[in-house]
Amino acid sequence: MPSTEVLREGKYARTVEAGSVLCYRANRELGISKVEPAWSLKIAEPTVIQSVARRGERWLPSGGNPKYREEVMPLHVVRLGSARLEGEGLRIGTVRRPPRGVPKAEFASRNFYDVWLPDLAPSEELLKLGQAAAGDDEHWRTFVRRYRSEMKQPEKIRLLDLLAALSRQTNFSVGCYCADERRCHRSVLRELLAARGALFA
Repeated sequence: MPSTEVLREGKYARTVEAGSVLCYRANRELGISKVEPAWSLKIAEPTVIQSVARRGERWLPSGGNPKYREEVMPLHVVRLGSARLEGEGLRIGTVRRPPRGVPKAEFASRNFYDVWLPDLAPSEELLKLGQAAAGDDEHWRTFVRRYRSEMKQPEKIRLLDLLAALSRQTNFSVGCYCADERRCHRSVLRELLAARGALFA
């Protein structure tokens, strides 16, 4: 493939594939930082991070160097109380309240969570709106807008940045009790983490 095609703007399949392999090899085999390919290829740093961790090795003929594949430790978004996934790691409950009627000593053994992180849950007031928005599109859009606004607080931003960074280093999951992720704040949390370059299973 000519260099002009690798460097052209736009999300062309062959360009994305070539750029991902280039980012992967530059970082993994030559030790070049993840930031430098972003400058050269004029792409966002989160995209480079995903290329290094997942896309590049997927497109290499051998499926990538097995040594590097072992380093990929993605983030899972789960329903709390559900069976644990293989390789899920630490389960973090991003919920406002602990599970009702469950002794604290059994939170982990009953697959709710290992660590409670209510800081990334909707506020009490917003939680009520979210529960009422289950079947109402307008209420749901309002909930999403207000939850995103809450997550713009400096302390929330720092937590989101931390989880996104950890997703590139270790296995863990975040979750909520809702049965339908599409109408749960964890779907928005997934988007917020993805925007920071988090790696998902």
